[in-house]
Amino acid sequence: MINNPKVTTAAIPVILGWEAVKKHYSIETGSDSEWIVEAVTCIFLNTSVGFGLIDTGTSFPSRLSFSGSSNFYLLPQENTDPFRTALQNLDLDASEIHFALLSHLHDDHAGNLEVFDNGFVRIFVSPKELDFIKQHDESYLHKAGFDKAALVKHSFLWSDLEKFDFGSISPISTPGHTPGHCSFMIETTNIGDGGVVFCCDAADLSENISDVKPPGICFGEKSEAKASLDKLISLAKCDKLTLIPGHDGRYWEELTTLHGMNCSGMTYLDACALKEELIDAHS
Repeated sequence: MINNPKVTTAAIPVILGWEAVKKHYSIETGSDSEWIVEAVTCIFLNTSVGFGLIDTGTSFPSRLSFSGSSNFYLLPQENTDPFRTALQNLDLDASEIHFALLSHLHDDHAGNLEVFDNGFVRIFVSPKELDFIKQHDESYLHKAGFDKAALVKHSFLWSDLEKFDFGSISPISTPGHTPGHCSFMIETTNIGDGGVVFCCDAADLSENISDVKPPGICFGEKSEAKASLDKLISLAKCDKLTLIPGHDGRYWEELTTLHGMNCSGMTYLDACALKEELIDAHS
């Protein structure tokens, strides 16, 4: 357990790339025929114990092929490695990252872990997520967006997210999208008015929050996904927190312009144009 007095954490939101998904994947009332562009993200945390992360994004060099089903990834060039670009832009070596908090184990949130395959980063995740991975075979997990092979072949320092104790960062259990999904509340002075909640996949889009609609695709219980969203909205109202949707492309472009970095090599509009080209090519 990390024990620390209450401190304010600087949150640095980063766009690592873009993915095109059918809207019904992100919101239960979304269209099955409409493709939208979403940001692939992570958040660097500058704390009194050094740097940490919320989510680690996608390992893009190995994730560029069109899947033909749920999503495909958008990058300007195949040799781009946005995660390492983010480290360079922050003048960081991977050895200076002390912990990574994973909202869940989908491959667009738990990629790039190979960067930490020498045991110097503690990887925190809900035990329910690890149990889910252990209980299902690779074929099912691959179709559901979990990269079990990448998760099990490295020697990580896995830690229980429920025992993470660091005053300015609070994991919030928000199951539904996956059985062990978590969101994160951060006391910070550089975004919002003192407190933010990174919803991750409990709310992909601003529309999830404004219309109180849970994710369209859930690998946990749909009723839990709605309860988790209600919980976040209620928490935000009571504590005057800013809810940050996990993948909203327009929202994240503005957020990184003001407070973080876009390491994807393209703007949201560029990604939308590339999405149309790829959909035409694969239709």
